[in-house]
Amino acid sequence: MIDPLPSSAIPQADCIERALEYAVLLHYRQFALRDLVYRGRDAMYYRAAAQLLGLTDASGQPTATVVEFVHGGVDPLELLRASFERSAVGLAWARFGKGGLWSLDPDSAEAFLATATELAPATAERRAKTLRTWWHELAPEHSGPSVEQLRAELLARPLSSFHLSARTTNVFRRAGFELVHQVVALTSVGLLELRSFGQICLREVDGLLSQAPPGETIDELAAALSAGQVSWPAGFDTATATATATAAAPSPATVDPELIDLTQLSWNQLATTLPAHILALSIEQVDLPTRTYTFCDSEGIETIGQLVARSKAEVREARGVGPGTLARSLEQLLQTWQRYPTPAHLQTGTSADPAHSFDPSAFATVLELWEARLSHLPDRDAQVVLRRSGAVGEAETLEAISETLGVTRERVRQIEGRGLTRLRAEQSWMSRIRATLTAARGEASYLWLSDLEDDSFLQPLVDRPAFVRYLANRVIPDDWHAYAWDRDDVLLTHKREREPEVAYEELAAALRRTEWPAPYSSFLELVGAQLLADEADLRPLFIQRAQASLAVDNDDHPSEVLRFGHSRDARVLAYLTTREGPVSVRELHQLFGRGALPDECVIVARGHVALPRHFRDFELWERRLVPLAKRFMERAGPERQWMAHDLLELAGEEGRLPDWITPWLLSSMLRRSGEVEDLGRQRFALRGSVPQTRVHLVPAAVEILDRAGAPIPEDQLRARLGERVEVLDATFNTLRTSIPVFPLGDGRLGLIERDIPGGLDAIQLAGELLEVVLRQRGRGLSYHQALGELRQLSPEHAQWTTGMVAVVARARPTIIANRSGIGLDSWDGVRVPTQAELLLELLNAGEGVARVDAFLATLRELHGREPQRASIAGTANFVGARLRGEFVVLADLADDFIPPIERRRSQPEPTSEPSAATPAPSLSPAPAALALGHPSATALPPQFPSARDLALPRAARELYTKLTQELPGDWASLLARCHAHAAQFAALTQRNEFLPVNEARKLAAGLPLLVERAQASGDPVALRLAWVAARYFEIADDGELDFTIGGLDDDVAVFNAIVSHLGFAELAFDLT
Repeated sequence: MIDPLPSSAIPQADCIERALEYAVLLHYRQFALRDLVYRGRDAMYYRAAAQLLGLTDASGQPTATVVEFVHGGVDPLELLRASFERSAVGLAWARFGKGGLWSLDPDSAEAFLATATELAPATAERRAKTLRTWWHELAPEHSGPSVEQLRAELLARPLSSFHLSARTTNVFRRAGFELVHQVVALTSVGLLELRSFGQICLREVDGLLSQAPPGETIDELAAALSAGQVSWPAGFDTATATATATAAAPSPATVDPELIDLTQLSWNQLATTLPAHILALSIEQVDLPTRTYTFCDSEGIETIGQLVARSKAEVREARGVGPGTLARSLEQLLQTWQRYPTPAHLQTGTSADPAHSFDPSAFATVLELWEARLSHLPDRDAQVVLRRSGAVGEAETLEAISETLGVTRERVRQIEGRGLTRLRAEQSWMSRIRATLTAARGEASYLWLSDLEDDSFLQPLVDRPAFVRYLANRVIPDDWHAYAWDRDDVLLTHKREREPEVAYEELAAALRRTEWPAPYSSFLELVGAQLLADEADLRPLFIQRAQASLAVDNDDHPSEVLRFGHSRDARVLAYLTTREGPVSVRELHQLFGRGALPDECVIVARGHVALPRHFRDFELWERRLVPLAKRFMERAGPERQWMAHDLLELAGEEGRLPDWITPWLLSSMLRRSGEVEDLGRQRFALRGSVPQTRVHLVPAAVEILDRAGAPIPEDQLRARLGERVEVLDATFNTLRTSIPVFPLGDGRLGLIERDIPGGLDAIQLAGELLEVVLRQRGRGLSYHQALGELRQLSPEHAQWTTGMVAVVARARPTIIANRSGIGLDSWDGVRVPTQAELLLELLNAGEGVARVDAFLATLRELHGREPQRASIAGTANFVGARLRGEFVVLADLADDFIPPIERRRSQPEPTSEPSAATPAPSLSPAPAALALGHPSATALPPQFPSARDLALPRAARELYTKLTQELPGDWASLLARCHAHAAQFAALTQRNEFLPVNEARKLAAGLPLLVERAQASGDPVALRLAWVAARYFEIADDGELDFTIGGLDDDVAVFNAIVSHLGFAELAFDLT
């Protein structure tokens, strides 16, 4: 069943052309003109119309459609017509009319809304009038195709034009189905008899077909096909379609000569049937079963031609190769031929099979291409390859992954090998990488890793040397290989007979054995003699690196080599000595060639070094801080690992440190001392402590959770991790959602495979169902809604919680998630409405008025819970409305709004103070003439400070900037509202004692003093700033929601910054 359309999907703006004008004004940032032209309800109506037509996105910004219209001269009528056809309401209306949008009766609008929405009759009547108006304004001269024509167009479409799941695509391919009418002819009953085609697949196909004109289900289309109620397009083979419609069982469709029917070839026919370019493929280029690989390895078989030259009986005699393995091998070989029917397809990596087509040019970076290609692998294969590759985080060992997955190290190696084979089976994506690397290399025979910085596609590789080595050495080893060079660098070139680093060490040994002084030409001859034939192109690199250790008679034009040693270090140190401050490592490499830096250098920041002499009393502070840091480490426990910035923070508590001491410099001090173990990346441990290698949080957390045998509280896990290594807030938040760890939603963390009922199989099944549901809805699901869909799937899923639903999104690349819910990665977001959007929808439906209880009921239905009522006032202010008792009213209507009289209780309970459960409603904002961004606001006084000038917190800057556009008004009324706002905190502390009531009282007391001084000064800047400080405090939902712990931190920051700027610093106060 298709969910009803929301109220926000039905337009209320009668003139559709004005919706385009609204979006164009946004594009040109004419906000003042927009506010002047679109006022009150008109602004709300046309803002919603522009969004439902796809002219603006969810954040209110113009979309690419509007940009193209502004710059490309697109016909506005054609643009609006296409936008209306693509909109949710346009598609739904066309399905309702069982035809095209322009062939239906516009007078059916009211009946359509009664069926497709839950609008009240009076509201539906008004919205139907708008739909009719839009239809008459946009309808072309010639009506659209008839139902019979639309039906024929759909039945004649190839199945490859639909975005079907992998399971459904494989079922249809096995059955030989290529066109829609072949599927429809079976009816839903016949489809369910196909192997591996279940209810989820049926729901997916039925949903896709019913969403396309004429909006009929599989069985409705089958009935029409059988009755001949189809107007086939010219040239279509109607005899084939009729025969398909009357067939009792599925039969393979006629296959093009280039596509092979899997049922017509046997194993013994492959050697004479497969073309030469397939026979020449290596075994690793085809995704064969593991047992077939084992057979090939034992028999020394390297190519497909050698494999198929063996008879079926000969292969079957091999140990472990049964009928199933042979059948799967045959199927994979024929599918490879189908994908690459010609040598040109294989050379370019372009698949001829639409279901396996892959466009590498659609990805902006190599990292995006890598992740997209991994998404085509089975989940476990993709997970192992990703963690081994080092593309995201550090490359993990087989042992670490085996402990996480609960399998042996050898099994992980097998899974990785299978995944790599499947990756290499698709050539197109590797062709893109090869071509880009070749273009970056140019005429040279090698590339430095840093050379990739200038190519936007390859740039992410620069910071991922481990991933570069994995990609070059494991994934595309036939063309490229990555070699370490001079410890820190990576050299990309073709595969060499020996490691270049080994070659240089042998050259260096020969240079050390040579008696010097000697002519410089002898040095050059020695270099040439030491290199192998395939290393001749690298000769300049060897010379440059060796020169860094040569002492010569003349640096510019050497004629004699005095000795071979480490003169490069001396030259680097001499150069640094002449500099007044830090120098970039890149600059040193350019001047002295690539190579390790002298031990005397200290790292100042990423990529920059200096000498201790550049910092006053460096050695003195080194003698002080190293023993102090070591004492901190001993005091907290010998097994704990420490970050340099953590040690520096503790040292700062012991006494004042010079400003020049940074975590980088402290790391250099500790490293130089040799008294502690340097674990890399500014992490240190005591010498002799355990462990001596860096602790990685995810494996460590998995180990703790596994030993616990059950989920444990987050605080407990963090405390146990903190015993071994520092755990930052941001790092722990990332850990909470890092597979295989997941939050249960009750403050505990568990392991996916152990603590989710049904384990990985249940997650896979849930992902398939949710993907189908999301594609059918066209809108996202909240976690509460998704849980409702899944609990009917199996007894295991019935035990799930919302926290387990979030795991599905992380484990399935095609699904994305945020705090609101889940959606598809192909969308612009999860498409789950926020609280503000839901409130706007209710205000829209209620003509500017919405009941609070209706708003809470909507949230409860969507998320299964209600927010605190204190947050409703902030949400109302955010959308330009005001809270009036049990109602939310648009600001334009708030002053004249009179709540309806409701029946009172016969014996009301007396109360002497505000209720803690229901806080006082938000107070009225500034007068309408002073609304944010109102055209009547004057320009700012000269020298008015910006948010950056006042160094305001980032969360406070946007609202501060908006408030500066207001003109000061009724001071007495504003201060009264501020006092009332502060009084709400006192009432709410009965429920939450941690609310910032002291800050509220101090602000309420300090604001009148600020206003008094500003008025006495007569300075327009002071008056405007005093007004901003009071208005900022009055608004509950500003940078941070006021009625939360620390919610007034931003209000206090704004107040303190303003009084300090005006010279009233004595009014400032600290947070308590």
